Amino acid sequence: MSVLLLTCCSGGKEKGSEGKASDTIPFELPLPVIPDSIDNVQGKIGYAADHFWDLMDFRDTLRSLDDAFMEQNFANFALILSELDEPESRRKAAGIFLTKASADKRSLTKAKDVARLYLADPNSPMRSEEVWIDFLEVLISSDKLADDTEKLRLSYELGLREINRPGMEAEDFEYVTRSGTNKTLLRTEPGEQGLIVVFYDPECDHCKEIIGGMSADTALKEAIADGMLTVLAIDVAGDRKLWDESAGNIPADWIDGFNTDDLREREAYWLPALPSIYVLDTDKTVILKDADLKSITL
Repeated sequence: MSVLLLTCCSGGKEKGSEGKASDTIPFELPLPVIPDSIDNVQGKIGYAADHFWDLMDFRDTLRSLDDAFMEQNFANFALILSELDEPESRRKAAGIFLTKASADKRSLTKAKDVARLYLADPNSPMRSEEVWIDFLEVLISSDKLADDTEKLRLSYELGLREINRPGMEAEDFEYVTRSGTNKTLLRTEPGEQGLIVVFYDPECDHCKEIIGGMSADTALKEAIADGMLTVLAIDVAGDRKLWDESAGNIPADWIDGFNTDDLREREAYWLPALPSIYVLDTDKTVILKDADLKSITL
């Protein structure tokens, strides 16, 4: 972001959103020129986010419906949003983007699709549930950006995504261990630094890949051996026979459990893709939700 801010600084005159857009929009929209009067970092980032799409006319469907153009520019926009600390600032910028896109119905649909692809898709390297929640709130609150049917669907999704957010106590659930002991999350003994919960399906190849990567992580193994971390693997697929047959697939220094109270059915956790990894502190407060392997590597 230091490079971004240096690039955006005007060094004198204020330009940008007040100037006329050129007839030919480049493939990557230029970063807005930030007025010298804005002298704090969050203010500069907020200005860049609010004015990122100034040169874009969403009635120009040659651009607004072009996958490569929209994805590249939204990726740049999302990078700026990720640096904004306040949800209100992110929602403001998201609202400006979506409102501009609403100049054409097809462009608005494309804009929403691209936002979901980059911010909400489990396979997106730029996935950010917190920023996507900001987008959902903007869409739900506007009569111009979403109709009643879409609002109902988005409201339901928002409710699920707001469960177990960072800073909240993790929802409790029941499980049975390989030894036949019935336990709950909140009664599971964490390590001195906390607990990692891995929700998985024994037949999921991606789950096997991620669990294998974690198992091979030397720092994680040492943290477990030293009592600093506890790792709890929970089968949420619901097939007890399959879980029984998969004994030995989970590392021996983890707790291998089978969920017994249908946490997915009762929507205690929203798990649109597996594996889903949560990092909790010693009080079972969520630190990381749906974390990736890189973010939990010690």
